[in-house]
Amino acid sequence: MDRQIRLYIFVAVLVIIAIIIIYYFFRASKSHTTKVSKLKEDYQLALRDNNKQLALKLGREYYSALRNGTLTLYDEQAIANDLASIQ
Repeated sequence: MDRQIRLYIFVAVLVIIAIIIIYYFFRASKSHTTKVSKLKEDYQLALRDNNKQLALKLGREYYSALRNGTLTLYDEQAIANDLASIQ
C-alpha cells in the first residue's frame, strides 16, 4: 500500500509540473502575439504618417518578430514596396 501511495504522489507531481510548463508556454506565446500586433500597428501608423525612416525601422522590427528574429529578403522587398507606396 505504501508503494501505491508513493506512485500516486509521483504522478500528481508530474501532472502539476506539466500544467506549469503548459501555462508558461501559452503565456509566452500570448506575449509574443501581443508584441507582433503592436509592432504591426506601429508600422502601419508610420506608413500612414508618411514617415519613411520610422516605417523602415518598424517594418524591419515587425517582420523580424514574425520570423523569430530573422529578416528575409522577401521581407525587405515587402518593406521596400510599402515605402514606395508613400508619396
